[in-house]
Amino acid sequence: MNIKKLVDFLNNNTDKMIQIMLPTGDLIEECFHVTEIGRIDKNFIDCGGTIRSSSVCVFQLWVADDVDHRLKTTKLSKIIQMSMPILISDELSIEFEFESEYTNSVCHYLLDNVDLNKDKIVLFLTPKRTGCLATDKCGVSGCC
Repeated sequence: MNIKKLVDFLNNNTDKMIQIMLPTGDLIEECFHVTEIGRIDKNFIDCGGTIRSSSVCVFQLWVADDVDHRLKTTKLSKIIQMSMPILISDELSIEFEFESEYTNSVCHYLLDNVDLNKDKIVLFLTPKRTGCLATDKCGVSGCC
């Protein structure tokens, strides 16, 4: 999902609570905060020698013990709008960065979908996967 689609959904569902569902079906605690929104540009070469680049928007999440300041759709939309000068484009795909309590490491997820569930909106995250981008040049038997 890109920034424009998310902002449109937020603006069409003002002042609703937000829930974030991990790929496991678990919900991130509702006392989460969006501590950063940034643009990450990556320039790289794949194993077949093709030079590539990609850009994404990353939301960093942090769970606090602060139950009095839960994030609602209107506030998240404002935070995203403040970020637009560095994001440059509202066509960027969205990723979420979240520290897993199970692995004690930072995990990256893609924003797959958003839906209205009664009086809350739910952001559905999906795993970010790796893969060979040069399957036609790779030369590894059974690759991909």
